[in-house]
Amino acid sequence: MWIAPSRNGSLGIETVTLNDVDIAWDTYLGRADVQKAIHALPPHGGGAWRQCGGIGYHTTWPSSLVDYSAAFSAGLRVLVWSGDADATTCPFSSTQVAVMALSQLPGANITENWKPFLVNGQTAGYIEHHGNAFSFATVRGAGHEAPGFQPYASFQLVSNFINGTVDSLTSAKPRVSPRKSWRKGETQGSTLNRIVREAQESLRKEKMKRM
Repeated sequence: MWIAPSRNGSLGIETVTLNDVDIAWDTYLGRADVQKAIHALPPHGGGAWRQCGGIGYHTTWPSSLVDYSAAFSAGLRVLVWSGDADATTCPFSSTQVAVMALSQLPGANITENWKPFLVNGQTAGYIEHHGNAFSFATVRGAGHEAPGFQPYASFQLVSNFINGTVDSLTSAKPRVSPRKSWRKGETQGSTLNRIVREAQESLRKEKMKRM
């Protein structure tokens, strides 16, 4: 059983059982009402939803530059983002290579260089803009699948991008103390721990109902 660190090293290390997170995640995303809410198709051929189930990875997969170019031409707003602590699966340094290729497409040159975006007064990552084509961001202290490591910062980045207010995060002023509305000692890492505990408790109650 693999144990995943749930905090930044500078904040102290705590662990959560990855298997329990997987079970909660599969159960949640396997619900028909959740799939309908996020406009996701149910698993092909029926059966339960599973993470990375039925994905055929090919190292010689065709370039996606054509797809990105079509999205840019259609005026779609695109956000490319990575956790800066994803060391092996999809490291952001590799994403930068892809971003360099994307920036060669018409209208996708860099118009605003790297600048930090802040969440709760702390640097949560960095972002750069490529005209109206796309933005590239990193989330500080996040591994592969950034929301699993830095849920609050990821939520703020994506929701503000969708709402067209992402620049409000880069213009925010650093804050010395956390917001009063946060629980005492709350951090992005402890937020994840709390979510896991709540998911585990929800599963326990669900099992009790079935007994």
